[in-house]
Amino acid sequence: MNLLSFSSKVVYGHVGHSASKLLLERMGHTVWAIDTAVLSNHPGYGRHAGRITAAEELGALAEGLAALGLLSKCGAIFSGYLGSAANAEVVAERVRAVKGASPDALFFCDPIMGDRHSGLYVEADLPAACDFQSSYDSSGSSARLGQTISMSVVVPPIRAASLPVI
Repeated sequence: MNLLSFSSKVVYGHVGHSASKLLLERMGHTVWAIDTAVLSNHPGYGRHAGRITAAEELGALAEGLAALGLLSKCGAIFSGYLGSAANAEVVAERVRAVKGASPDALFFCDPIMGDRHSGLYVEADLPAACDFQSSYDSSGSSARLGQTISMSVVVPPIRAASLPVI
């Protein structure tokens, strides 16, 4: 399955694309990874270096895929750490575009915004922006994506001995 993924990339640690991309590829999926942030480490550590990707850049990268005619070949969209409210808007636009070209595509939303003990580590306007409103529902009604089709996927620990040698 072709999967369009919007998530972060970190230098240190195993979160975002740094954790998911190889696993999904080893499961046989093709991952079209668009990094929403490139950071030294997970923001939950209290400090980090790097940057949130500008919404214009996210949109341009996604538009490049659309220009190649790939949206109809997309089986799923994943959104993880977005970093900014503007990026949430870009993801919502991309979900609508993919669902328009590929109505059976799934959308997995895991809006990484904070931790139980440390609280939010994103800007205050991001949680409200992730209350996505969408008009792609075929019945004509507006669907709240976070309520109707979002889910978090829990992957069990993998022992190194169980992984094939690449």
